[in-house]
Amino acid sequence: MGNKVVSFAITIACVLFVIVLFVEKTKFIFEMAPKLRGEVDTKQFVITSLKDGSPIVVRKDDPNVGEKVRISGTVRSKFNDIISSFYDNNLVVIEVGPNFGYNTIPLAKGLKPSGKLYAFEANYRVWTALRKSLVLNDIDGKVEARNIAISDHKGACDIPDCMSIVAREDGTYTSPRIFSTKCTTLDEELLDEDRPVDLIAIDIPNMEIPILKSCETIIDRSPNIIIIMTFENNPVNAEARDVLKRLEQKGIKFYIANGKDDYSQVTIEALLLHRGDVVMMTRKEVVEI
Repeated sequence: MGNKVVSFAITIACVLFVIVLFVEKTKFIFEMAPKLRGEVDTKQFVITSLKDGSPIVVRKDDPNVGEKVRISGTVRSKFNDIISSFYDNNLVVIEVGPNFGYNTIPLAKGLKPSGKLYAFEANYRVWTALRKSLVLNDIDGKVEARNIAISDHKGACDIPDCMSIVAREDGTYTSPRIFSTKCTTLDEELLDEDRPVDLIAIDIPNMEIPILKSCETIIDRSPNIIIIMTFENNPVNAEARDVLKRLEQKGIKFYIANGKDDYSQVTIEALLLHRGDVVMMTRKEVVEI
């Protein structure tokens, strides 16, 4: 009798083990994980997938994705498309403004085995969703996501809350509320990372100049660095020319990114006339990239 009980218990345990493995490999676990762990508000967020099938947690009503993301995959902007040229074979990557991780996930998956990605997201609710996506993709060991804003000084700064934007009936959106949060510089945050940086991705409109000022030491010790950023500079930052001149003296060249693998070199004066472009900055010649 005792042997039968033991055998029955072993059989049940084996069946349960197989069921657990099956559940782990299905989307069910992706949908239930946030509810079970309580890391994100499931009333505001939805789990969808990138075009390669990678799960990602996004805001249900994000103006950048909205209903389309759940039907056809992530909506890819010009910045997303251009940065995808640099997804593979990086050792150290810095991402400022990762949002929900549209680029963070493929950038991390393309890292070298010993690679590291540092993602700086100032919005706490977006940051919690990003962390969940990293766990779901099993890349949380490769990515260090920090809940802090990046600027040209340490202390506090005001940022717009993308989570507060609401769609109006006429198709426009409300202005985001502004909140104060802790900020620091990239040079200060990455004092312990002594390896050269391969790539810095900056997608914070109108903050590109303060962020560039914040990482000049990193640029100095990274001979092959590539910087991809949205360039709004609106209103015009009075320090922009001086900051870009200093970078030029460090051997940095400036390119307007017209599309994926399509770059046009520009002077600083020409660059300052551009608005809403994606800019690549590097010491490399374009033919080397």
